Parts: sequence; structure tokens; C-alpha cells
Amino acid sequence: MISEKVVFKGTLTHSVVHPREVFQLAILNRSAKIILAHNHPSEDLEPSSSDIKFSKQMVAAGKIMGIECLDHFIVSKSRFISLKSYDFI
Repeated sequence: MISEKVVFKGTLTHSVVHPREVFQLAILNRSAKIILAHNHPSEDLEPSSSDIKFSKQMVAAGKIMGIECLDHFIVSKSRFISLKSYDFI
């Protein structure tokens, strides 16, 4: 791992982040791959339609730039899921 960065902090129920913010550090570090993660404080790890849409958007943006999105994790206090393992990305 080259680095990690909190890109965006959303509200209690929503966040909007753009690919330019997500990939900025990866581009500056000349990274070939990234891993995404965000939390669900509610402990409900079921991916929302917004989570899935965001993941697909990041994968597509990464392909254009030649930066592979390896996975997108949703985490809670005690558990996590991989959107890639659920074939969402």
C-alpha cells in the first residue's frame, strides 16, 4: 500500500463524491490500482443502489485512466463486505 486517504465525509444518510476526488491521490502517486471503502454506521451492510452505482462509476472511471479498482468494501464496527465478491463491480 502506498497511502490511504479519507476523501470525503458525508452526512448521516448520504454522501456525494466525484471520481476526480477519489482518483486524485492515486494519480499523484502514479498508482496502478485502488481499493475503495466506506462505512455503514447502522451496521446494515446491505449495499444500497447508490453504493452499487458509485462502485460501477469508479470502476469505469478507473478504466479510462488505467487505474484498476480492485474492490469496494462496506465496513461497520465489527464486520465488512466486499462488493466485488457479490459481483456488484
